[in-house]
Amino acid sequence: MERVNSGSIQQNKDSDSQYFNSKEKGSDSSQDQKRKQKVGSVYLVGAGPGDRRLISLRGYELLQQADIVFYDRLIDPSLPLLYSSQAEKVYVGKKPGAHRSTQEEINQCLYRAALEGNTVVRLKGGDPCVLGRGAEEAHFLREKGIKVELVPGITSAIAAAEAAEIPLTHRGISSSFYVLTGHDPDRIDFNLLVQLVQGEGTLIFMMAFRNLETILNRLQRAGLRAQYPAAFVQQGTTAAQGAVIGCLDDLLEKVQQKQLKNPAVLVVGRVAKIGKELNGLIKQSPPLKGKRIFNPRPAAQKKLDSLIEQAGGESFHFPLLEFKGPLSEPGDQKLTENLQENLQKYSLLVFSSSRGVEYFLQYLHKEKIDLRCLNHFKIAALGPSVVNILEEYHIYPDLIPEEYSGQGLIKMMSELEKRPPVLFLRSRKGKSSLITSLNKAGFSVTEWPIYDTIYPDLDLEAFISHIKERKIDYLLFTSPSTVESLSRIITPGEGYPGNIPAVCIGPVTADRAQKSGYNVQAAAEKHTAEGIFNTLLCLVQPD
Repeated sequence: MERVNSGSIQQNKDSDSQYFNSKEKGSDSSQDQKRKQKVGSVYLVGAGPGDRRLISLRGYELLQQADIVFYDRLIDPSLPLLYSSQAEKVYVGKKPGAHRSTQEEINQCLYRAALEGNTVVRLKGGDPCVLGRGAEEAHFLREKGIKVELVPGITSAIAAAEAAEIPLTHRGISSSFYVLTGHDPDRIDFNLLVQLVQGEGTLIFMMAFRNLETILNRLQRAGLRAQYPAAFVQQGTTAAQGAVIGCLDDLLEKVQQKQLKNPAVLVVGRVAKIGKELNGLIKQSPPLKGKRIFNPRPAAQKKLDSLIEQAGGESFHFPLLEFKGPLSEPGDQKLTENLQENLQKYSLLVFSSSRGVEYFLQYLHKEKIDLRCLNHFKIAALGPSVVNILEEYHIYPDLIPEEYSGQGLIKMMSELEKRPPVLFLRSRKGKSSLITSLNKAGFSVTEWPIYDTIYPDLDLEAFISHIKERKIDYLLFTSPSTVESLSRIITPGEGYPGNIPAVCIGPVTADRAQKSGYNVQAAAEKHTAEGIFNTLLCLVQPD
């Protein structure tokens, strides 16, 4: 079922060894020079409770500035990937019973990375110091002379309960709350807890799933009545959130019936009854509430994520491909030798993607050629995203096909009375059949591959762990390249992820996905972010 790109994994392991090797190792001259110039800083950043949008503005800014990000298991993996595209990412997740790295190793990683002059972000779930090791890491680093800043995050102790509409305090019912770990019930004074909760308090047990039965029983033995309100919230603030509200004597059964599990919080207090009342009120749920959609799009394409999140869904994103440009090696090598003069040989300029526009204009800027060189061109734009980016530069295309596809472009150009010489700017991995069809239609086409699609090196072990642990409801493919990017990591089959319903941006992408073994349920008629989003909505809510 699975195929792992062993080359990429090896490269990531080699990269990790720079930080996880317990022995001091020699560094090259560039690293030595960097150390002499400056010792870096470490920022212990709270990533929030699960929803990546709940990170603080300070945390977001630091991720954008980071040279290296060390991130934990319970963090949305798209958070460091989306907000720190140039940084090195190192996964240091700890799963119960299977730690990727020890705390001592993590401390050494942070220290060595800072010594090399890097801006280091240690991205921790929730808040770095609420039942975490943030203070320990800060103490270790400061003892060694490393500058450390603690950046608060929203702890799941508060966020999970509130996401389930359970207020931790409420006038006349609860005036305080107490946060505990559920890892070791033998170290808890349950008699004291009963006094606190009976005196208008609320108890929050984090990491309580494994010992849930023990905690519920001991609270009752210490004096809380069996019908005392309690709630259990799994993966609060995410699309996989699940919650049950009951009493001490029936909560375990409800959790088992609903098959809830870690990570989760247990809330004990009369506020759980308020949550039950709030949940019982009639309210309209957004159309994608509770749905997790995986979109292996490039990091720069964020519009679809925004549409999904506005509709209440969770866009689980892992950028499995990137773009590189502008490239100066066109099919005709002489084209760029004297570009301004050679552009005069063409009458029709074709852009098939918004990236082609951006990289072409970057190239003109680099060569100090102004936009007046385009005043003799007719310009064709394949789709609204291309039109939008052109219009941002006050360039208004003359030709826009009705169908946003290669076939639509061929049909439109074939209807032209004349066959002007064409300069076609596109991806290096673009389909050659499109150029062949234009040549057959009588056009003389010069192709300029202005950018390339590349597959970045990722910690594939971390990626596979993340995608398997998360319940994904739908796959979205926005191009054939996105299909290829996922297939090169996990081979779809009869099981996961080949059984997940897939929605594609158009028939070409749908054909590639079907041939690759994905369960294609629909293809958008409009080949745009809005088109694939609306197709997804129709699939989720057919009525």
